[in-house]
Amino acid sequence: MKGPGESLCSKVRLTLSAKNLKDCDVFSKSDPMCVVFLSSGALRGGRYSECGRTETLSNCLNAEWSKTIVVDYFFEEIQDIKFEVYDIDSSSNNLADHDFIGSAESTLAEIVGGPSCRRSFFLRGKNGERNCGELTIVAEEAEDQSREAVVFALRALKLDKKQFFGKSDPFLQIYRINDDGSSQLVHRTEVVPRSLYPEWKPFEVPMQQLCGSNRNRNIRFDCYSYGSGTTKSGNFIGGCEIAFNKLVGKNDMELPLINEKKRNKKGSKYVDSGRLVFVSVTTHRNYSFLEFIAGGTQLDFSVAVDMTASNGCVTEPSSLHFIGGSRPNEYHLAIRAVADICQHYNNSKTFDAMGFGAKIPPQNFVNHCFPLNIGNNSFAVFGVAGLLEAYQRCLMSCILYGPTNFAPIISEASKKAASYPRDGSRYQILLIITDGCICDFDQTLSAVIAASYLPLSIIIVGVGAENFDKMNELDADDGLLTYQGRKAQRDIVQFVPLRQFLNNKGMTSSSVEGTLASAQLAKEVLAEIPDQLTSYMKLNDIKPRPPTDPFPLPPPPPQSFLPAGLPQAYTTTSATASNPTTVPPSCSSQMSPGYGFNIMASQCPPTAQMPAFSTAGAYPASGTWSSVPSCGSKPSGESSIGFMVAPSSTGLGQPGPPPPHYAFGNGNAFSQSGTDNTIGGTGRTQPSAPPPP
Repeated sequence: MKGPGESLCSKVRLTLSAKNLKDCDVFSKSDPMCVVFLSSGALRGGRYSECGRTETLSNCLNAEWSKTIVVDYFFEEIQDIKFEVYDIDSSSNNLADHDFIGSAESTLAEIVGGPSCRRSFFLRGKNGERNCGELTIVAEEAEDQSREAVVFALRALKLDKKQFFGKSDPFLQIYRINDDGSSQLVHRTEVVPRSLYPEWKPFEVPMQQLCGSNRNRNIRFDCYSYGSGTTKSGNFIGGCEIAFNKLVGKNDMELPLINEKKRNKKGSKYVDSGRLVFVSVTTHRNYSFLEFIAGGTQLDFSVAVDMTASNGCVTEPSSLHFIGGSRPNEYHLAIRAVADICQHYNNSKTFDAMGFGAKIPPQNFVNHCFPLNIGNNSFAVFGVAGLLEAYQRCLMSCILYGPTNFAPIISEASKKAASYPRDGSRYQILLIITDGCICDFDQTLSAVIAASYLPLSIIIVGVGAENFDKMNELDADDGLLTYQGRKAQRDIVQFVPLRQFLNNKGMTSSSVEGTLASAQLAKEVLAEIPDQLTSYMKLNDIKPRPPTDPFPLPPPPPQSFLPAGLPQAYTTTSATASNPTTVPPSCSSQMSPGYGFNIMASQCPPTAQMPAFSTAGAYPASGTWSSVPSCGSKPSGESSIGFMVAPSSTGLGQPGPPPPHYAFGNGNAFSQSGTDNTIGGTGRTQPSAPPPP
């Protein structure tokens, strides 16, 4: 486990290109250069700083820059990134001296989590004008030689006796020999008790640590017998030294263990102090988290919310579930902190939303694993907004009860993870948010151990001021969990109490503190996910797919995301007609009958109009449909339009302010920010969900 504040940083290389750039010059074409700015994140003030510039290309409106930009990537942080394109007119380094072509903003996670780590964006001018061009970013992890590792399988024969009863307790210490002749310890094996023929467990040493880039470097193996004064000569059995490249690929090679002091004493009668057998010495690559993401691995995210009575009456301000006032409650903060990051690593943008410990209508029986969409047989919800919507509506429908049982929730997540193909295409993250101690600890312990063999990680966030000692037991800081003779295969649980990020009043007192608390929580609970994912892949000998041949995108989400009785909007195809002036009905959406919707446009021709859907058999027979508003001219070379379908917020068929939504163009989903400057996406359409009430 990482210590407090530690992060796993990767270097990501960004390759940039653009097409149809705005021409800022009168007698020639623009000379474009792209500048990249990365936000420091909420934990470090959130300020943008420049992290690189491409070269300038002369007389070019379709740019392919050769200079790449390398940035630091942290899975557990929201890293805003901004791209600005300028027409360079002089040798000045001051950007204000050059013509601004356009800019685009995103998050690094959105780019890295995109199909094949690629995203495209429409550039916007200073005043939001369109037709400034289209920027494409391809992300790849910068090559890291340190991921190669060496696996040793070693045993020894006929070791010298170092103990009174004629045995030794041998262990090995492995050293790299530096260029100046000094030695550096790189690994120490376990002790094999009372044996002159020990066989040590196979162990792994990073190649960089063992010999750096020099495979001809000598490696020394010293054998000791354990006791007081472990490394003193009195416990030294013998040692050997050999160039690393003479070991690789060899099987059952033997080297004599020599004790120089003993050889000098015995002279020609001395042979050796035993023999070290290299059963096997192999090298392999430890694949990174980003390599799996680039190969199409999808992170499935599930949330389980504690709905027990110990949280307090939901209508009382003292309740941990209270919704009101100007600040989110602790559950809302925890859900948002983790989901805002995880959403970028699943192209379906769907989450499983579960509750436990409440009485559920209509029977009002206590249920320890139920959909937050009460009355719906599916756990699935769409997007972060849909997740929070389901949580808030559930509070109004269920009766908080008890006890606090985790095992059913973990078993449900395990059942889903067990159904995944064993090819690395999917990995699940379960977030459990709770206010108290576990009532079924033994069953939970057993469930966690069983889950450790599956592609699953568990995050537990404690809210409120209760004692969370049992949660810390599940977070295996002192060794892998065991129960009734069974041992966990790996550490998959991370527990964090939310209160350590809040002020003394128990809740954030400002939006700035709330943003900081969310960032701190996300950093703490998500920092171990990359290592947990790669450890599962390694234990199951799963290698990432190449970015050029990633896993297919996940299937479309089910059509039962929203609580019963709410309007639903689903797009079934994208509008890809050639140079269209209207959107044909076959390219539009099938609606639930009887609800009103707004139809809005994104990056479409100014003359584009939606047809009167009320006459189409697949659409509601009543109500009217608004025309697509003019939204600027079609970008040069763009052969398709985009559109968005969302529930009307003011009544049947009447225009109203849109909720957070997804728009569509080129068969891809636009960003969920409510803007229309993004054209990279999932390669298929998605449903849109209304905002929380």
